[in-house]
Amino acid sequence: MGPRQFINRLFNRYPKFSTYLLIGGSAAAVDLLAFVILFNLFDLSAVTSNILSVSIATVESYTLNALYNFRTTDKILFRFSSFVAVSALGLIIGSSLIYLLHNMLGIDGNLAKIAVMPPVVLVQFLLNKHISFRQ
Repeated sequence: MGPRQFINRLFNRYPKFSTYLLIGGSAAAVDLLAFVILFNLFDLSAVTSNILSVSIATVESYTLNALYNFRTTDKILFRFSSFVAVSALGLIIGSSLIYLLHNMLGIDGNLAKIAVMPPVVLVQFLLNKHISFRQ
């Protein structure tokens, strides 16, 4: 099975998760770019850079998921609040892991940020699917 067939199969079998991954990829790119700029150019701490970059990416991710993935236009305040709560949980988990990896173990802050992203994304998808965008 080639890459294109694999991607088609993934989208057909798990359309919401696949779209979530695409939107998440966009949000992750925004998150990572903002982190790199804040950490490397503005010389903010890794944890502070993470808090700010995740906050920026959260707004983008909510908007795109509400409009294009879960297609919800009702209960906007509840959905946004729960999405932010899920993002805050991801932020706490991610920041704690970045602190552990960077500050305690001496791993480069950029690498620590990249390492913590996949598990946080998975937890957030599951919580958002079952709470924030529940139909």
